[in-house]
Amino acid sequence: GGGGGAGERQTLTLMEFENRRQDAVNRRRMTTLLRGPSLRPVIARLEAEVESGLLCVRPSLNLAADVGQRDNLLSLLGCYNPLWLRLALEAISGEMAPLGAAADDAHALRKWLDKRFLAPIRLDPAARPAAVA
Repeated sequence: GGGGGAGERQTLTLMEFENRRQDAVNRRRMTTLLRGPSLRPVIARLEAEVESGLLCVRPSLNLAADVGQRDNLLSLLGCYNPLWLRLALEAISGEMAPLGAAADDAHALRKWLDKRFLAPIRLDPAARPAAVA
């Protein structure tokens, strides 16, 4: 035995539903925080520094061509706790990152980061993913 009946499946489904609901609440809170009045001046200043060219990736680094540098960047971002990294990336991009299994979540995030943020650079260096305003 040990197959688990309908009650167990229903309980798991309710637990999954509650986890997804809580994830949505956390995403909304993170987005509200990042776009709220307390961080608005900080974000505006960062955006101005990027637009002016003062804050940028060194021109000598070509993330489109240099696989090693791209891997270094992904590894650096992978040092963050996947929960926090996911929330921040989703709040910034306005997209939901795919969920991996608990043990594989960091790997799923890394693949999504590479595809969502770095692949457009490889295809067209002028293309940058649009941040949600």
